[in-house]
Amino acid sequence: MNIKILILLVVIFSFFTRGITQTTFEKDSLKIINNAAQLLTNNPKVESEDSLNNLLLKDVAITRQSKDLAQFYLARHYYITQKLEKALNITNQNIEDNYEVNYSDAKFYNLKGAIHTSRKEYDIGIRSFLKAVNAYQKQNNELREHTIYNNIANIYLALGDYEQAYHYSEKCFSKFKNRKDHPNYLGFLGILIICENNLDLMKEAKQHIDLGLSLLDSTNNIQGKVLINFSAAEWNFLNGNLHQAIPFVRKSLTISEKYRLKQFQIMSEILLMDIHNELKEYSIALNYGKNAERNLKYFNNSSMEHAIADGLSVAYANTDQHRSAYTYLNKADSLKTIDRNEKNKRNIDSLLVQFEYLTNKNTILSQEATIAKQNSKIQQRTNLLIVGGFSLVLVVLSGVSLFIYNRQKIRLERNRREVELVKSVSETEEIERSKISSMLHDGLAAELTALKLELEMHQDISKKTFEMLNKAHQMTRRISHNLSPFMLSEKGLVEAVTYMVHNNNVNNNLHFYTNVKQVLPLKPKVETILYRSIQELVQNALKHAQATEITVQIMKNNNELVISIEDDGIGMDTSIVNNSIGLGSVKKRIELINGVFDIDSSPNQGTQIFINLKLN
Repeated sequence: MNIKILILLVVIFSFFTRGITQTTFEKDSLKIINNAAQLLTNNPKVESEDSLNNLLLKDVAITRQSKDLAQFYLARHYYITQKLEKALNITNQNIEDNYEVNYSDAKFYNLKGAIHTSRKEYDIGIRSFLKAVNAYQKQNNELREHTIYNNIANIYLALGDYEQAYHYSEKCFSKFKNRKDHPNYLGFLGILIICENNLDLMKEAKQHIDLGLSLLDSTNNIQGKVLINFSAAEWNFLNGNLHQAIPFVRKSLTISEKYRLKQFQIMSEILLMDIHNELKEYSIALNYGKNAERNLKYFNNSSMEHAIADGLSVAYANTDQHRSAYTYLNKADSLKTIDRNEKNKRNIDSLLVQFEYLTNKNTILSQEATIAKQNSKIQQRTNLLIVGGFSLVLVVLSGVSLFIYNRQKIRLERNRREVELVKSVSETEEIERSKISSMLHDGLAAELTALKLELEMHQDISKKTFEMLNKAHQMTRRISHNLSPFMLSEKGLVEAVTYMVHNNNVNNNLHFYTNVKQVLPLKPKVETILYRSIQELVQNALKHAQATEITVQIMKNNNELVISIEDDGIGMDTSIVNNSIGLGSVKKRIELINGVFDIDSSPNQGTQIFINLKLN
């Protein structure tokens, strides 16, 4: 107990120390943020870096921290006003020269990533963002770290790499999913939904859309409202719900127009153009397309330009304005870097605007000032609550940890028992098979051989009797070998399966192929399970498939073993696999050795069964 109290006192001391030492700088940082907002609002005619820097440091105590923050907001000012070269120079200088690497580098690398992204230097942008992530990790600042992942997701969206975009977007949202009051929550959620839409994760996207729509009335996040409405419209469009998509995209357009978010406005107009083209309302599509084209003059964005030209060519062609249609079709074809089959990829270029730095210049700056003031008040209140809160957290964490531990223990014990049961059943079956095989081979087969020799001494025995006796003898040997495959232990899986196939090929419709020329590096139990599984599947095909051809293959591909059993028979309903004693047992045994069991079949279409196993 004394140790816990000591730890708690150290935490409290560190908390209060940080609060006392940062109080002065927090006040100065608020002044710098307000000065930056006034720079954008008033748009002074001062252009030199020194003059702008002095304006940012007005009424601020000159310290290394305040100078560093002023440099950041100066670079940011140039970035927002699209003086990218100046912004990049200041950013690079501060990354090289700043005095507090772990803290300052993070925000400057983040801004550097945004600058390179605006210049479509995506590879440098991603590297810069990842360096910012690394710096925030050193600070244990997980919220800012995961915010950067959203920036990276935006780049991959622009490149059309939806899997990578989803990876980073989901990584970002996983940190914020329980922080619905965070200013950027809906923005992060909107990006994730767009990724899910383009990866055909429609069920997950719908769940997230419903969540976003339920929060729209309680948020002031403008770009979040735009993204949620846009992603809901896109989801309906992709699912063919054209009329349901229109109200959402119109809402997105209305908000974008109200707050002068031109790139989001163009995105919405392009989607409306595509929707009305699909509805064959070509005159309406023309209006939205032309509006998007007029708004595009503010940006140099070839992705959006291609989308607009493509949509307008369709609308003009269907309103008998063939000359204009031809012009826009040529224009769309000239933009060869754009994939015309991925319309959303073209529209998403605009999302490379940084959520932390751009979108609504004055709104974002004022939001930061408000957030900083709120943080200052929250910090003072937290000082009074931290002792009780920390103790409560310890109690809750202890309870949760104990609950998780017990649940994991129960689950592991259940899995262990199930594995032991399957192993025990398999071993018992092998023992019984071996006993029965021995009895057949040494008992019945020997007796049949003796009977044959005895009958051969009598001349009056018919030839048919000998044939029946030979057939019974061969059947006994085949059953004995199937029950206990002696070749499996002597020559390995491939030779044993070869013999088994040959031994059961009584109708000449059973074929075997392999590219394996050496003994496979498999443990005896693994070999036995694979052999019994193949045997069970072959017997099923022979008995039930009514097939004219059955093919067994064992193929080695690099470090993977692929086994297939295929037939051209009557097929089956694969939904019964888990409830089938035979196939269900085979599936469980394959999973026991970390293999993958897959079946592809339908009535009257034959059956294909695959077993995949890593060789290690």
